[in-house]
Amino acid sequence: MESLSEGTTAGYQQIHDGIIHLVDSARTETVRSVNALMTATYWEIGRRIVEFEQGG
Repeated sequence: MESLSEGTTAGYQQIHDGIIHLVDSARTETVRSVNALMTATYWEIGRRIVEFEQGG
């Protein structure tokens, strides 16, 4: 079996690193989106409770 040349190995490493960065970036953006949605949801829940308790 032939061994990979240094250039090919470096190329695969570069692709691998890029994929890892892409997945990490997507994960970070997902967490931010979920946090924003949860914050908005809980704020709306609180608003509805206060509105109910204050009679409209």
